[in-house]
Amino acid sequence: MKRLIPATLLLLAPALTGFGAAAAQDVMPEPPRRPAELSPAPPTDTPGTPPAAAAPAIAAPPPVDAACAALDADEGIDAAAAAAVPGENGCGMAAPVSLRRVKVGDGRWVTFDAPPVVNCAMAGALAGWVRDLAAHATTKGVAAIAMGSGYECRGRNRIVGAKLSEHATGNAADVRGLRMADAAGLPGGDPVVPEDEGYRALTCARFTTVLGHGADRYHGDHTHLDLAARRSGYRLCQFAPAAVPQRNVNDKATP
Repeated sequence: MKRLIPATLLLLAPALTGFGAAAAQDVMPEPPRRPAELSPAPPTDTPGTPPAAAAPAIAAPPPVDAACAALDADEGIDAAAAAAVPGENGCGMAAPVSLRRVKVGDGRWVTFDAPPVVNCAMAGALAGWVRDLAAHATTKGVAAIAMGSGYECRGRNRIVGAKLSEHATGNAADVRGLRMADAAGLPGGDPVVPEDEGYRALTCARFTTVLGHGADRYHGDHTHLDLAARRSGYRLCQFAPAAVPQRNVNDKATP
C-alpha cells in the first residue's frame, strides 16, 4: 500500500531543494594547505622561559714575544724564566729571564758570575755578544762575564727625577769585565777590560748604547750596555779615552 504524502509537504519540496542549492553555492572553497616544509618552525622556547645564553667567546692566546721565542729555540743559551716584575712609573718587566751561561763556537760554556735579570731581547743580545767575544782574537779565552746590575727601577745614573733608565725595563746590563780562562780552562784572576778597537767595534755592533769604563764620571768601574730605541736609529758608542764622543742632543743624561 502506498504511503500518502501530505500536499503541504509536496508544495514545500521544490522550495527546500532550491534553498539547499543556493546554500551550497554560498560556501567558499578552502584554500590549498601550505606544505609542511614551508611552514614556519614552532618557537623552541616555551612562554615565560628566558632565551638560552650565548656561549662565551674564547679569548685568543696572547702573542708570543719573538725575542723570548728565539731564546727558547736556542739550545746554546741557558736562561731561566723569572716571575713578572711589577713596577710603577714605567718600571717593570712582563717576561724577565735570568741569563746564566752561553755556549760558544768551540763548544765551551761561558758563564755569568752574577746572572743578570733582563728582558728577552737584552738576553739575546748579551748571548750574541759573548759568542762574538769568543771568536775575537783578544777575547777568545773568555770564560766568564763579571756582571753588574741588570733590572733596576731607577732614573739614569741614579739621579732623582732623571729620565727613566733602560735598567728600569730590563733593557740594559752593566759589565764589570771579562774573566779569562786559566790553564784548566776555568775563569781565573781579576776581570779584565779589553781596550782594542776590535773589541769596541763588536760591542757597539750588538748594542745601541755602549758607555765603556771611564766614558764619564758615572761609568768609572763598569761598561753600560743597552738596547735603547732612538729616533733615526741613532747609536751611542763611547769609550775612554775618547776624543769628542758622538751624542744625541736630546739625551741630556747618560743611561
